[in-house]
Amino acid sequence: MHIGFLPLFMAALLFSPAQKAAQPVTEKALLGGWLYVSGDTEFEQMAFEKDGNQRVFHSWLHERPEHSGTWELKGDRLAVTIPENPVFNTNAKILSITDKKLKIQFEGDSEPAVFKRVP
Repeated sequence: MHIGFLPLFMAALLFSPAQKAAQPVTEKALLGGWLYVSGDTEFEQMAFEKDGNQRVFHSWLHERPEHSGTWELKGDRLAVTIPENPVFNTNAKILSITDKKLKIQFEGDSEPAVFKRVP
């Protein structure tokens, strides 16, 4: 490395924005709405809610209701059940989650999907 480059490199490290650390995968971290950003998925928008002891899943396509069902989280494994259309039942592994970003690998898809939290 050229000696003149070192101060610029160090300054870039010092002043670059910090990345938000991933949180543990918990129900609390997952709750709320998520909007598709990239990757492989059948879901454009989705929401994970709790109604008492029931875990409720909703998805939307082109901002119109698409599917409703239930969800279950065990560790980093997510199961979504859609009773009226079982072809959309899915299992997934949550790869990372922050307060703004969800990275998830749906079973059968070739690459992970990335979602941003709906404010």
